[in-house]
Formats: sequence, C-alpha cells, structure tokens
Amino acid sequence: MAFGRVALIGDAASVARPHAAAGTAKAAENGRTLVAALREGDDVAEALGRWEPTQLNSASS
Repeated sequence: MAFGRVALIGDAASVARPHAAAGTAKAAENGRTLVAALREGDDVAEALGRWEPTQLNSASS
C-alpha cells in the first residue's frame, strides 16, 4: 500500500467490498491511521513504513 512517498487507501488498496459503505468506511479508517502515523515524525517514507503493515493485515481480513 505504500510505495516511497505514495500511499493507496480504501478500495484502491484492497479488494473492493460488495457494500459501498464498507469501502467508504475503510478509506476513512485508512486516512485516520495514516494521519496518526504522519504525526509521529517528519519523514513521510518512515511514517508510511510504520503504517503499511497494519493496513496490509486489515486488507487481508
């Protein structure tokens, strides 16, 4: 989901769910957790590295 300084969130980052609201909720949660990771430091690539593993786990469930 993270490639250098670029991140994919929501349905772009995982298989689309059959319910439209599920994709919206996933994108909102991805954004919320990404903001939290970015607030932990100045380096975007490091923040994405911390953020990505959790997102990969949630995408597979």
